[in-house]
Amino acid sequence: NLLANKVDDDYCVALTFDDGNPSDFKLVAPLLQKLGFKATFFLSLHSLEKEIVTWKHYQQLVEDGFEIGSHGVSHRDLSSLSFSDVIDELEQSKQIIEKQLQIPISFFSLPFGMYNSKVIQQAKEVGYQAIFTTTFKFVYPSQSPFLVHRWSLKRKTSFTNFKRITQGNPFIIKKYSYFSALKKFILKSMGSNLVNKLHILKNKYF
Repeated sequence: NLLANKVDDDYCVALTFDDGNPSDFKLVAPLLQKLGFKATFFLSLHSLEKEIVTWKHYQQLVEDGFEIGSHGVSHRDLSSLSFSDVIDELEQSKQIIEKQLQIPISFFSLPFGMYNSKVIQQAKEVGYQAIFTTTFKFVYPSQSPFLVHRWSLKRKTSFTNFKRITQGNPFIIKKYSYFSALKKFILKSMGSNLVNKLHILKNKYF
């Protein structure tokens, strides 16, 4: 379980992967198995609709000991949706994944990392143990948060910077925290509906 492990080290890493990309089972999972690591893969159902991945792929990940979470139905910013649409994104995705994979789904990764009090409350009522943002912050062992922050590391993130982050380098942490906050500001400034529309167009034509 992603949050159940008790650790004694000052800096530990939990690996998570969003969206449901072919790289999950083609590249990431085999490499992690080789190294003896586990991870949580957050599956967005629109990836299955586009036939990018199949349930068989994620059933294999479950059998290999990896954890699966939900990333919603249509990868929309939940903070911009109506009450009923938020419930659909949270509840339908959970129920469908649980039915297909025959496992409990306890965690939800927020599309774009966006949320509000309505999203938090509904996620609790649906039965999630925690929801995950893309805000660059540490999670301390003494905490048991429902809202869990993460570091969004991209393909351009160097191993040197990754190492500095896990070692608590203050300059690198401040840098990534700044860009994380800037990204959230840009998304809010653009307007959630525009962000959702751009993502839909991207999925349709690219």
